[in-house]
Formats: sequence, C-alpha cells, structure tokens
Amino acid sequence: MIELKTNILDRINFLGIRIWDFALRSLNREYSWFFLFKIVFKYPLKSLRGFLAYKKFCKFKDQIYPQQIYSNISPDELLNEAKNNQSSLLVAMGYCQRPFKTEDQPFQCPSERFSHDCYYTENYNNMCKIPPACSICEIKPIAELALEAGASFHIMTSAMDIARDIFIPTLEKQRFRFAILFICPYSILPITLPLFICGIKFIIIPYTIGDCRNYGDFVRADVGIKPKRTFPIKEHHDFIVELLNKLRIQKEES
Repeated sequence: MIELKTNILDRINFLGIRIWDFALRSLNREYSWFFLFKIVFKYPLKSLRGFLAYKKFCKFKDQIYPQQIYSNISPDELLNEAKNNQSSLLVAMGYCQRPFKTEDQPFQCPSERFSHDCYYTENYNNMCKIPPACSICEIKPIAELALEAGASFHIMTSAMDIARDIFIPTLEKQRFRFAILFICPYSILPITLPLFICGIKFIIIPYTIGDCRNYGDFVRADVGIKPKRTFPIKEHHDFIVELLNKLRIQKEES
C-alpha cells in the first residue's frame, strides 16, 4: 500500500519533487533519520533554500536519462570559480566501478571493494610498478588528475557515509563548494536534494552499465552487495578527464 501511494506522489509530482517513493521507503533506514535530524532540522534555512532550488531543478526532469550529464554549473564556470580554491572541489566515484575478477577479466582491485580506499592514489608517489588492476581501472585517471589539480578525491560507498563525509562537513565548515560525481541514474534525484541544501555546485556523470535500476538494487549496493561493475559513457569519462586536466594546468600556471 505504501509503495502504491508513494508511486502516485511521484507520478503527480507532488510539491514539485519526485523522490517520494525513495524517501518513504527509506523511513526504516538510518540514513533517512540522519538526514532529517542532522541536516533538515538542524539547518532549516539552508534546507528551505535547497528545497526551492531543487524544485526548480526537477521542474523539467520528468525522467532521468543515463546519456545526459546533470549539473547546476557549467564546466567553464567550474574552472573559473575553482581555479583559486581547488581543494573545495570534490571528485567522487562509486566503489562499484572497481575492477574485480571475472571469467573474462582476471585482475582484482588491490583495495577492498566496499571501502573508501584507493591503492593507486595512496601509493602512486612511491609506486615502482602499477598493479594490473590499476592499469585497467577507469577510476585511476580521474583520481590521479583530481589530486594533481589540487581537488579532493573520494570513493563513495553508502548513503550514510556520503552524508557524514560530504554533506555534514560542508554544512558545518563549508568544506566543499563544487563536486564532480559519478553515480547511478536512480540516485541522481535523491542525491541532488542534499547537494542543493549544502550549496554545492555539481556536475553529475551517470553510470550507464551495471547501474542500480530500482530501490532494491540501491539498498543492496548501499551495504556492499553489488555483483556488477559500473561504467559511464566513454565520452562522459573523457570529458571529465579533459576538464580536470584543464584545472591541473590552471593550478600549475598560477
């Protein structure tokens, strides 16, 4: 019955937002109450401003398309605004993009899959030989360029960790002003609301292969159960590589 009602709320675009099904089905999860009490109730004015901005963002988005990039800042604006404060830029990718062994692919990421660790970024200054898994990992070039550009790099795991590691530090200390995020299309509308509340300007790259397609997929992935490896469109991956490279050059020239 709850599922039916929440689906109806999304279909009629109640209050101008379309995350009712996700929000109400999450009421039995810790993240939902953490979000309400540690973000919405603790920062009511920021939450109201974020909610109004989020409504505008959702107004013309009847459906999320994996082939599109979603943002509230242009690439040129991001380059201009972040060039003197690169550390306020967050670049984050999903743990589910890590390489793991399959019948067709023999290399396993040296870091634990459901973790924030990245063996390459933690060791690349002292690395004599790149592990085979790192050489085929699409996280590697993004992470390396992010760090060389002076940005912060993060591997996302659960919704709760995202709230604790990204949203709370930003609300409390204005930790991040900009974000480049690689996430599943299903999670785009849920994550953009707290991004607006935090005042983070973002560019979101959707995963198009191996992504979570429904709430059940999301819940399982949120605790580390993700049997598929995710990938964005190659053009989108290359676009972010080019953008970060421009930011790196700006940093070197400043």
